[in-house]
Amino acid sequence: MLTVLENVDAAVLALKSVVVDVLGADVLIRFEICLAEALVNLVKYAASDATDAVVQIDLREGNERVRVDIYDPEGTPVFDVRAHAKDLSKIELMTESGRGLGIIMQCADDVSYGAVGRRNRLALDFLKEAV
Repeated sequence: MLTVLENVDAAVLALKSVVVDVLGADVLIRFEICLAEALVNLVKYAASDATDAVVQIDLREGNERVRVDIYDPEGTPVFDVRAHAKDLSKIELMTESGRGLGIIMQCADDVSYGAVGRRNRLALDFLKEAV
């Protein structure tokens, strides 16, 4: 995905279409919200100003979970969502921004972050519901 805001919705819908029959309805809603927040934040706040910078997104389905790996464009500074997320219960209701990272942490079942090669990777896990 190119780092352009207009590409976020299409990327989220494409990923959602892959897992729509795999994740339960509640998890699917969290999946969509989480990916939208993560990709919008990356596009808006990653250090690259290049409109041709590429965000690599990998989706893998396991027996118990779906994992989405989001790789920052090469050269993007380290930004661990887990270290910067605010507790959603402590954000004033009328505040216009500042919830995105907390939403990511709240919506994903597991969040990890770290360097993979020369890029940073945000890994988001979503547990499949028992049928």
